[in-house]
Amino acid sequence: LKRILGYAFYLVTLGLMLLNISGAWIGSKGNVFYTIAIAGAELFVALALGALIFTRNNLRFGVGLVVFLVGVWITLENGKMAITHSMDDVFTGTPTELREQADLAEKRATELDTEAVDGKTSDKQSLTDLREEMAALRVESALMQSQSADGITRAQTALKAMGMYRGPIDGIRENLTEGAMELRGEQIASRMALVQSQIDTLTGVAAPAPAAEAPPPPTETPAETKRKDAIELRKQAKEVEERTVWLHILLIGLEGIRSLALWVFLMDGTMTASRLKRKALDQLALARVNVQIAEINQQIAALQSPAPAAVATLESIAAPPVAVEPPPVAIAAPEPEPAPAAAPEPEPSPAPELTDQQRAARQGGLAAQHNRRAEKTERLLVIGPTSTVDAAQAARIAAE
Repeated sequence: LKRILGYAFYLVTLGLMLLNISGAWIGSKGNVFYTIAIAGAELFVALALGALIFTRNNLRFGVGLVVFLVGVWITLENGKMAITHSMDDVFTGTPTELREQADLAEKRATELDTEAVDGKTSDKQSLTDLREEMAALRVESALMQSQSADGITRAQTALKAMGMYRGPIDGIRENLTEGAMELRGEQIASRMALVQSQIDTLTGVAAPAPAAEAPPPPTETPAETKRKDAIELRKQAKEVEERTVWLHILLIGLEGIRSLALWVFLMDGTMTASRLKRKALDQLALARVNVQIAEINQQIAALQSPAPAAVATLESIAAPPVAVEPPPVAIAAPEPEPAPAAAPEPEPSPAPELTDQQRAARQGGLAAQHNRRAEKTERLLVIGPTSTVDAAQAARIAAE
């Protein structure tokens, strides 16, 4: 189970790292240094949790936690960027942009209704005014179809003046600019068609088509089409919001899984080390107790066994006298002349008796010597697979 958990941790970490690095690469448009910095932040997030777990300083823990959460937010934003770029058919824009486009479509539908009424009731424009308006509409239509930076800048300026564009004037045809330019282009095309029909009516160019060749009446007006577009855009905005929430939950869940796996590994290792340390301390305490028991047994054995000098004295006293064999009978020899008598040998003086203090000192020295020998023997006996001490055997070996 631990091995499988470790493999899962490595896979999640590697996948998140690659996802966030690709998002950084896409978001920075290929900036190598930014991508390397995000890769470092990803490594920091993957390993900083372990340092926070073992931190005992509250201030350091608080600062580290804040930095850790900021790193998590940075990596999640880059991961979200990578996913939205790869699923561009779903994430067609931000919910705000889609709702603004829907509002523009609603506004255009209202204008189309007004233009339709004006086209039916207004017949007072002169041919010159209509042609001038047609020329201006063609120029503006070409401007709305421009792809150059200068043309886009002028189009953005004109659209902002009309209240149809709220973004920056930067010459970039991004989503908000594209929507506003397309909407204005549709307005221009509708107005050009209306003006052209008025010009044709005034000039008498347009002839009524035969009834058989008349096109079928449209099922819906341009205003209704725009209102349907607005409804579809609001639906897309809601879907993007739901997918964005799901994306945040997914990324936060993956980050939580990785952090939990790292925490489990660290806690398991810490608990194993604590168990080994506790076991070693218990064995050390047991060994100390055994040593103390051995010392007490040695002292008891030393007090119970007689001193070697006393044993030797007792043996010499209790030893029976040795019988001396008589010399062999020799042949009688002529008696020599009597020799002068030898001087008698002086009798040995008796050994001085020891005082009680001297006897106690001698016995104490012998006891200390026996204790030292017993300790040496004990150190030899405790070496081995089991820490057992045979005090009687230690005393016997020391006495030998």
